[in-house]
Amino acid sequence: MTEAKVLKQIEYYFSDSNLPKDKFLWETVNSDPQGWVDINVLLKFNRLKSLTKDHEVIKNAIKKSAELLELNEDGTKVRRKTQIKPKSDDVIERSIYIQGIPTSVEKPVEAIEEYLATYEIEAIHINAFRNKDRSFKGEAFIELKTKEDAEKILSKKLPFKETEINIMKKSEFPGLKQKKKLTRQLSYLPSLVPDDEKEDWEAIEKKNKEQEQELIESDTKKFNESTVISFKLSTPAAFNVVKNFLASKGKLTWVNYIHDSTTGGAFFEKTDVEALNEKINNQKIDDTEIEITSNIANDDEKKALLDAYLEFRQKMRKRNGGKFNKRNNKRKAENSPEGEPEAKQEKSE
Repeated sequence: MTEAKVLKQIEYYFSDSNLPKDKFLWETVNSDPQGWVDINVLLKFNRLKSLTKDHEVIKNAIKKSAELLELNEDGTKVRRKTQIKPKSDDVIERSIYIQGIPTSVEKPVEAIEEYLATYEIEAIHINAFRNKDRSFKGEAFIELKTKEDAEKILSKKLPFKETEINIMKKSEFPGLKQKKKLTRQLSYLPSLVPDDEKEDWEAIEKKNKEQEQELIESDTKKFNESTVISFKLSTPAAFNVVKNFLASKGKLTWVNYIHDSTTGGAFFEKTDVEALNEKINNQKIDDTEIEITSNIANDDEKKALLDAYLEFRQKMRKRNGGKFNKRNNKRKAENSPEGEPEAKQEKSE
């Protein structure tokens, strides 16, 4: 039973419905010339981890994939065998919206699967319906395998356990914007889309890469024109304590400091670096006994700080939905509760 659940979950990760939308997994697949993904990468995803952490169970499950997945020779990596199918025109008609599932449900995806166990589900999308703290709002879009299944669910409108819920066609969802979506294609397999659509995708991705490169160059230029300081603390401190202290000494641009560590770096708007260092070095941070020592950053320290800053900026742009909004990204970066690059946050669950 466990292997069946594991296979179902992994096939969902690589499905037509999920893979093109999962930025992390999509980039991981396409970063390998043959499309292989290490099983250890999949074990970072919460839903798979909750089922098993045993590599043998995962390998045996993948071996039972009839058409979608295959293992490499030593059983350490998995990839999709078939190309992403071009989107059919009836996706909206096969999809429903449900509202009113109790927010206390601990595992909403599993609960919805159980609720609709007699129907073939292609995908369940709940990430668009989460609160700021990532808690479940009791809503979901559900893509069924057939239009007929969607119509049956709509006609029955069965309660969710003992709770009455609202069910409607996805096409009737308020504010839904329907537009033609291009089909993403895996780079290591022959394309299934017409040449003109493929060219559209290539043009979009080329433009995005060019915009991203322009922003990287802009951020790098800004960094190179700044004043850079490295520092050490006598004991660990909270991020905001360090940030506020440094901001009181000059026009602070960005801090790379991991909460409760003792080392970090920061850069400021261009100023007299020796004078700035003198203000910071061998001081006690306000209202604490924590001593800070600083130095003018050397080339290695500057490179490490620049790399961290560029990574942070890129993550902020991704969090902002891929929008290349310099002003908004600057404000978010400088006011972020954590100035250091975050640990990777995979969206797959």
